[in-house]
Amino acid sequence: MKLMKDPIRREPVNVGVIASRPNSDGTSEVGYQFLGQKVDGTLSGRQIGVPRDLYERWVDYFVNKLAEGLRGDIARLRSARPTSFYLDHVATLLDDEDPSESARRMYSQLVTDKSSDMRNDFDIRVDELFIEAKIQPERNVSVQGLLDGVEIDVGFGYSYRNGQLHLMDKVVASPKAQSARKNANDFAWRAHLAEAADVSSSFLAFTDLSRVPDSYVENEFKSLFRVAYVADVSRPEQASEMLSSLFAH
Repeated sequence: MKLMKDPIRREPVNVGVIASRPNSDGTSEVGYQFLGQKVDGTLSGRQIGVPRDLYERWVDYFVNKLAEGLRGDIARLRSARPTSFYLDHVATLLDDEDPSESARRMYSQLVTDKSSDMRNDFDIRVDELFIEAKIQPERNVSVQGLLDGVEIDVGFGYSYRNGQLHLMDKVVASPKAQSARKNANDFAWRAHLAEAADVSSSFLAFTDLSRVPDSYVENEFKSLFRVAYVADVSRPEQASEMLSSLFAH
């Protein structure tokens, strides 16, 4: 599915993929994947810059028409008047792959998901710091935390032990101050629970401060800097020095 926000410049972008497989009764089995699609299947129009209700109406229209086998209705609508959202036939799948699997696979090839790209870049930068520090951390760890005297499981992205246990995780410095503060507070809360259980007193947060104002250090990330070392991946030399010092054997 394409979106053309500016009919003058005529620069459409791919915002999703719908795959369909015809049934014997004229209907079709449909699978799909769209930008801004959440785990529960709901959509957010924020990533593509359109109102959510508009986005959802067009997605529902195309998905339902294809499921009902009414491709002609889609073609007639497009020929009758230009629309911001429209479908382009990209590929014919000749094997018996499930439409949902086809949609997910084609989505990764056709749709540029900037939020996903940023996360992948973040992961790469963190891994590069680990390589530079010559350590191999445990990943996706769960440790014991203590909340009001009750033992609970607390998760961190990484851990490393060199005489003491270091607990680490990525913290997204969202351009939205409220989201950034929530991310920082979440890390600080988990660190507090782990420290209360005497599991660790050494915490390291990886973040990228290159896209946010300097005020984040004193405001949005205040709780983070109080409980953890903070490695800014956008400043790899300083971050590498911090890790080398922290993990010195």
